[in-house]
Amino acid sequence: MGKQPNTVDIKTIMFLILGLIVPMWPISLPLFWFLAYRAYKKGVAPPPSLSELADAQRLLDAGVISQDEFDNVRSEVLSGRRR
Repeated sequence: MGKQPNTVDIKTIMFLILGLIVPMWPISLPLFWFLAYRAYKKGVAPPPSLSELADAQRLLDAGVISQDEFDNVRSEVLSGRRR
């Protein structure tokens, strides 16, 4: 499983600490803090959950979506393409 977006991990903490301890703060502080921010924002989409499939089933039962639309959602969720 990949890293969730917007999470603090060891890489983020390492860049924050390096930004504080490396000499030449006017250069190192913004650089390392930018790298920490980028490491924080980097991540992959969470894996599809079965709650999406349950939501689609409720919409199908309520008549909001058609069987074809439900089948498309189901295939996307089960194949892991849906976010």
